[in-house]
Amino acid sequence: MQVNKIKVLYIAGYSFSGSTILANILGEIESFFSAGELRCIWEENLIKNFRCGCGSRFHDCSFWQEVFNKYPGGMQHINAQEIVGLQEKRKHFPFMLLPGNKQVLKPRFKKYLSSIEKLYQAIQSTTGSKVIVDSSKSPLYSYTLSMLPTIDLYIVHLVRDPRAVQYSCIKRKLRKKHRWEEHSIVEGCLTWNACNSAVELFWRSSLNHYLRLHYEDFIQRPKVALQQILQLVQEDVTQLPIKGKNIVNLTTNHTAIGNNNRFNAGATQLKIDEQWKEKMSVEDRQIVTNLTLPWLLYYGYLNKNKFTSNYLKIT
Repeated sequence: MQVNKIKVLYIAGYSFSGSTILANILGEIESFFSAGELRCIWEENLIKNFRCGCGSRFHDCSFWQEVFNKYPGGMQHINAQEIVGLQEKRKHFPFMLLPGNKQVLKPRFKKYLSSIEKLYQAIQSTTGSKVIVDSSKSPLYSYTLSMLPTIDLYIVHLVRDPRAVQYSCIKRKLRKKHRWEEHSIVEGCLTWNACNSAVELFWRSSLNHYLRLHYEDFIQRPKVALQQILQLVQEDVTQLPIKGKNIVNLTTNHTAIGNNNRFNAGATQLKIDEQWKEKMSVEDRQIVTNLTLPWLLYYGYLNKNKFTSNYLKIT
């Protein structure tokens, strides 16, 4: 029996790489629905009741109430704590590198896979969208989704200069922003390396389902980036949500969880944040450069011409 697959466009990569604004813009495209970081919905939304992108508390949002009315048993019968526990137990990275690993891992993930499959089915049924955009970023979660026969998975690997990324983390540490208060540049760089390595390892060979996109390219030439993404997911759209000089008009969304920028609405000018070039200390910049050097070279961030207006290229 043929399975009707749900097309999921998954944004993979490290934090502070622009996934929120990319997902918000994709959500403005006809027949696309930006769902936010669905990996976190069980704990952050169902348990902690964090806000939806529309501004309402999750349990008060009429959209998500409708979604979970279509989830078998409804929201009131979901054991979110159990699903979070299953999510924590699925971290079998070494097994993911072995031949035939999915056959070994699927039985261990069965209950968790069933839960997330029902979630995507309920979202698709509610929205009627052709493409669900998931900005969860985690390489391991993207691999988990690939185990579902009902998911037609496409990966946008969003990469940003690690010096810019770590400067964003440092700013949040200085402002005492929750989990960033204990941020370590060394640990952050090693995690950035590991995250991008894992995405490359899992998906780079999937030529028809993988696109590497530099944040800097996307912000400077968003129309080109969106066209590349549409080509990846094989969707023909006549109108893109980019106006004038890289301006996008964002409407209220229903992203489940994510960066606070998802609450922004109205006309938004896309502009690269390069504060790190002037404000990042020489010492911090050198630490990041030394720890991420192989990837800086591989991604072209040490090529002075790569991200100027005359040398833009989506890779």
